[in-house]
Amino acid sequence: MPEIEILFDIYYPDEEVDYRYYYTGRILSHFKWFDQVVEQSDNEGISLIQGLHGHAAYQFWQDDQKDSLVRNQSYYEMKIRNNEDWMKKIRIKAKESKISVEEQVKLEAAWTLSNSK
Repeated sequence: MPEIEILFDIYYPDEEVDYRYYYTGRILSHFKWFDQVVEQSDNEGISLIQGLHGHAAYQFWQDDQKDSLVRNQSYYEMKIRNNEDWMKKIRIKAKESKISVEEQVKLEAAWTLSNSK
């Protein structure tokens, strides 16, 4: 675990895990993995951030298959972002509500979390 995450856990022990940040941080802290993402992003003609988010989403998916992740707000935000059909609906809702897609993702995740218990 990178030092910054250790410090964050010490100072904010009750804070929810932000899965997108967590998985992106894991990639950035492993040089070989990061180099693979850079090379793959270049080869596919996508931005590095798109490559990072893609790899983070895949790692999230793998861990989710093990049913080992905490179902918090961040969990549902990642589930939404990783589902094309759900994101299409989010874009429509965001446009109708005149808010950003990111804000709509957060609202949808909060609703899903509150209705999943």
